[in-house]
Amino acid sequence: MKSNYPWKPRNWQDIAAIATSVLCLLTFITLIYVAKNYFKFVEDIELRHEPVVFIKEVIIPEEQENDPFEHIFVITNAGQLPAKDVSINCLVRQRGKAQIIVQSTEELKILKGACIYPNNDLTFWLPHEISLGKIPAEAEVIFKINYKSEASEQEISQIMKFVYSEKTDYCWNYVGPEIDIFTNNN
Repeated sequence: MKSNYPWKPRNWQDIAAIATSVLCLLTFITLIYVAKNYFKFVEDIELRHEPVVFIKEVIIPEEQENDPFEHIFVITNAGQLPAKDVSINCLVRQRGKAQIIVQSTEELKILKGACIYPNNDLTFWLPHEISLGKIPAEAEVIFKINYKSEASEQEISQIMKFVYSEKTDYCWNYVGPEIDIFTNNN
């Protein structure tokens, strides 16, 4: 019986050489594919698994409920990777009962260089140096939260604004950036 194949292996050594060559070729093709798609893969990991850091709540101690500078802010990482080099800067504006507005002229550094792991919290409060000395009638704080992902050295920023006034039942409430309690007195 005559074979239809142009080449007929003579022994197992020929088959082993062909199989090794085919395996090397497949490995080389796979390596090229992986190298070509590596950066896309890393970018997908960074987008899907980055830290998500924000202030999730404010705790008001019972004995200090009237003093907004004693309220405790809770920052959390709801993402899937640790947030490193977390820092918080803030600008504070406040108005006393005499309708005098006092604003911090430079950003105050509250937190610097912290690390927050996924599903973990960290607490902080506003420093007393920025208070009017008396409990303000109204106050607003703009927090700028900066952090980095473990997957990337690019800095991520989150800006959050909280207000404290009679309209918020003298609690710190998160509001959008368009809310300004000092110009909108409705």
